[in-house]
Amino acid sequence: MPERTLEDWRLMQTGPPYIKLGRLVRYDVQDVLTWVHEHRHG
Repeated sequence: MPERTLEDWRLMQTGPPYIKLGRLVRYDVQDVLTWVHEHRHG
């Protein structure tokens, strides 16, 4: 996933949950997997 796409999703509040630590953005693996599962097509 391009870094820019994740940034756009954060700005639009449509992507997986994230944690911001200062200037660093981190994603919990389980949160990402849950988000992906909820947004599957087909």
